[in-house]
Amino acid sequence: MARKVISQVPITASEVKELLEKTDEKAKESQNVQFLIQLLNMTVKLPGEKAAELKQKLMEEGLPERLALQMVDLLPLTETEYISLVGSDPTLLPKKEKILNIIKEYIQGVNEQQ
Repeated sequence: MARKVISQVPITASEVKELLEKTDEKAKESQNVQFLIQLLNMTVKLPGEKAAELKQKLMEEGLPERLALQMVDLLPLTETEYISLVGSDPTLLPKKEKILNIIKEYIQGVNEQQ
């Protein structure tokens, strides 16, 4: 039976990881799902709740949702990494320091909890 997409909602890699962890064991038997879970375990640095909080905070600073998601997934820490994500957007370049500081705060908070 063909599946129909009802809606699309962009989510962070952390949220994908949590959704996959909640799926039933039969679905987890798929090699593709196992590979995806392994990949997410190696790359995801923030828990889903913190990732969603950070995304919201970045959007409050004026980042579009898709860019905020990229920032949460990649967690840029340097000016070069930041610029590689925002490009030459004149509205986001002046916010560089503030956004990088917000990201660093979240990473530091998670590291302190571990």
